[in-house]
Amino acid sequence: MKDVWRTEQEELDDWVKVVDRLPFVSSVKRDFNALRRLLYDRRAPRVVAVGAPWSGRTALANALLHAMTFGDSGVMPAPDPGRWVHIDASGRRLDWMELPASEGEDALLELARRGFEEQRPDLLLGVLEAGTERDAGAKLKDALQALQKHLDRDGDKAPVVIVVTKADGVPPGYVPLPYPQEKTQGIELALQSARKTLAELGQPDDAFLAASALPNGDVSAPRYNVEAVGEAIVERLPEAAQLEAVRAFEVG
Repeated sequence: MKDVWRTEQEELDDWVKVVDRLPFVSSVKRDFNALRRLLYDRRAPRVVAVGAPWSGRTALANALLHAMTFGDSGVMPAPDPGRWVHIDASGRRLDWMELPASEGEDALLELARRGFEEQRPDLLLGVLEAGTERDAGAKLKDALQALQKHLDRDGDKAPVVIVVTKADGVPPGYVPLPYPQEKTQGIELALQSARKTLAELGQPDDAFLAASALPNGDVSAPRYNVEAVGEAIVERLPEAAQLEAVRAFEVG
């Protein structure tokens, strides 16, 4: 019995450490009932990644979770479009769906409808490969607008985060971290191009981030700015999903 109590106490201590990393922690810790409700109601965050094939959606999920969860090198195959994947990577939980930005509106919504009926997304994650901001960006804008319109019609407001992926490929090409000024300037130009192409979405500048989830195709290489992407997602999630997201993404 003592060992059982110790295990439960250790688990509670772990969750208290996670709570300390939440953006709204000060108000929650002052209210015991709110804290208890937060722990009781917690659930996995639901993220829909929208982008072109090979834009880096699956690699980004693996990087956020600090695990090779799915894809060519993962323990599960790459997700089928429009289907939720319920991930539990050593206690790091994430509900993840991928949708293509290259389909027309009707085909896109047909793919999304079944998954959205199963459970509504908390956030739409636009994924745009660096260097494709104009052409692929225009298709991504149309796809996100169609999904937002569909969700808004049903009374759900899903926030949006845009990630310019494969930042390691921005000129002058792959260099190890920390990036030199020339590289960071190139990344900022890619972000500016993405903001311009997707301006109709009405998202603030801080909803646009650049990242490299698999630098130079090397799983052992240091990743660029993935933690900032995780933080941007957490900030926009409903409270019920934030606790598991902080634990899953190891941010805060």
